[in-house]
Amino acid sequence: YQGRPPAKDNKVFDAGEVDFVIGDGQVVRGFDLGIRGMCVGERRLLQVPSKLGYGKKGRKSKVPPYSDLVFDITLTHAEVDWANKFSTSFMECAQRRKESREAALRRRKKPRQP
Repeated sequence: YQGRPPAKDNKVFDAGEVDFVIGDGQVVRGFDLGIRGMCVGERRLLQVPSKLGYGKKGRKSKVPPYSDLVFDITLTHAEVDWANKFSTSFMECAQRRKESREAALRRRKKPRQP
């Protein structure tokens, strides 16, 4: 991959290969979301808004705050971790949704006060 902030003359701020698990937070959120659904050998040009990139903090001297990013990505290989089908973040998210639905049901069953 190559990462560039488009406002900085398309100068590459990061490049190379990265090995990560989708959804674990090792890469910026826009990169993580943009790579989903890719096939091995596929190439994508991701345009990531600052909210899904480095946001208001930026990245030291390489990426200024509130910078949109452009990633040129080629997926070279993909694996499935069958021992750990569901990541902790997925399970936590599912549990929060379940609790939210249960709370909504409890609120609806309460009698209204006149």
